[in-house]
Amino acid sequence: MYEQRRITRDCLVSYRGSRYSVPHRYAERDATIRNTEDGAFEVMVDGQAIIRHKLSPTKGATVLIASHYRGIPGAATNRPPKPPLLVGAPVLPVETRPLSVYEALVGA
Repeated sequence: MYEQRRITRDCLVSYRGSRYSVPHRYAERDATIRNTEDGAFEVMVDGQAIIRHKLSPTKGATVLIASHYRGIPGAATNRPPKPPLLVGAPVLPVETRPLSVYEALVGA
C-alpha cells in the first residue's frame, strides 16, 4: 500500500496519527509511504527508500532520530525539534459548584 505525504520543513512526515523524522536534506519534499508486512513503513523520495520506521503504538507520538538533524547548514544546533510536552504539565485547580448555581443563572 502506498500513500503520498509532504515532508515538513522540520523534517517530519505524518503517518497513521504520528510524526516521524527523516534526514534533513529531504525537508519540504513530496514523499511516498510504503507499508511493510512487519509493522514498519518506508519513506520514499524519488522512488528511493530514505528511511524505515517501526509504527509507533501511540497515536500522536513524535518519533525523532537525532542523526536526521546533524549537518543542517546555518543551524545553531543540530538537535531535533522538541515535541510538545503534556506529561508533567501543572494541573490548575478548577472550582466546583453545585448545579443549583447554574440553574439559578438561567432561571430554571
